[in-house]
Amino acid sequence: MRLIFGERKKKREAEGRRRETKRQGFSEKRDLDELFAPLDVHPRLLNKEIDVEFEGVEDVDPKLMAEVLENFRNKEIIRELAKEHDITERLFGNIFRSFRDYCLKSKPLDPDLKVIFSDIVKYGHSVDQLFVFFLTHARKMYPHLECMKELKSISDLTQPHNWYPLARTIQRKVIFHAGPTNSGKTHEALQAFKNAKSGAFCGPLRLLAAEVFRRMNAEGCPCDLVTGDDRQYAIDNMNPVSHIACTVEMLSSEMHVDLIVIDEIQMLRDTQRGSSWTRALLGAAADEIHLCGEKAAVPIVKKILDPIGEHVEVKEYERKSKLVVSTHGLRALTNIQPGDCIVTFNKKTIFDTVRKLEKSGVKCAVIYGDLPAATKRLQAESFNDPNDPTKVLVSTDAIGMGLNLNIKRSLLF
Repeated sequence: MRLIFGERKKKREAEGRRRETKRQGFSEKRDLDELFAPLDVHPRLLNKEIDVEFEGVEDVDPKLMAEVLENFRNKEIIRELAKEHDITERLFGNIFRSFRDYCLKSKPLDPDLKVIFSDIVKYGHSVDQLFVFFLTHARKMYPHLECMKELKSISDLTQPHNWYPLARTIQRKVIFHAGPTNSGKTHEALQAFKNAKSGAFCGPLRLLAAEVFRRMNAEGCPCDLVTGDDRQYAIDNMNPVSHIACTVEMLSSEMHVDLIVIDEIQMLRDTQRGSSWTRALLGAAADEIHLCGEKAAVPIVKKILDPIGEHVEVKEYERKSKLVVSTHGLRALTNIQPGDCIVTFNKKTIFDTVRKLEKSGVKCAVIYGDLPAATKRLQAESFNDPNDPTKVLVSTDAIGMGLNLNIKRSLLF
């Protein structure tokens, strides 16, 4: 019984709040129309000498003009035309009153309108001819009416492919390089990238984008680098080249190139950064799109591209080196070996592990997401260099995003 009375009390309180809201003149749910304030469109008040005279066209009596305007307002076809241009009933009334004042109070009347009114009164032409002028007046009062179609398109979350008009004008060829780590899939995509006249490489990490940037330039393919906190040029900022390496968030959907590589495409399922890969997949404006990632991501890529009629060509790759899964773990840090990578999932564990290893005389390289890009690069180079005393890597799962590291064993810790 106490629960029942409690529910009734909540309902009474909610109803009381609704009544108070209405009493104060507010609505709990506001129509879209209420969000846009009309702009004033004043009648034309010019010197009479500026009035344009047409042969056979005379001034129309204001009373007759008022009758014409009333007939215009009451025609069903006019209301339907207004709705097609996103003018609701509420807006129609406001716009008509302003348009009526404009027509009756303008001195002189707009020459084109003057001819239309004259033809309607003298020769019985249709009042429908006024609609063009009415619509122009409406868009001056409510400028948002001119872009309602675009607003509806970009706010329709069920049709995200419509957000990228440039990409939709291109008949894109989509190639999915599917395979595990160390299968050569990214290498094949980069060969196509290097041979294209223009291109963009999109990676998940600044470190990976910087690696592609250095590699392409070293191999004779001029390439610029674009990340959130860095911009480097093959030549200089006055002479951008036709190839760029960037983080996926930095890919422009307004840049038309011959080929775009999107690495680690399976990241589109990520709850935090997945939208960036989806945006790149739908918005990449290129004749060829090369996707690199896990085979498990093929179905979702096809599902995203099916509505726009783009076929996905899948190329599968096998791992080039044998992967052995150990049945026993590291057990103790004293069992660490050169070429080992200890993978942890937070920075505190990384620092604790590094401190213990360095106490026992093991020099470590460290990589994690927040580390500055230049520092990451130096750490990776130290670990990869066979002549460097750094033989062990301690990292977060950031190393699993396409970085080329000479790891012999990966150990979860």
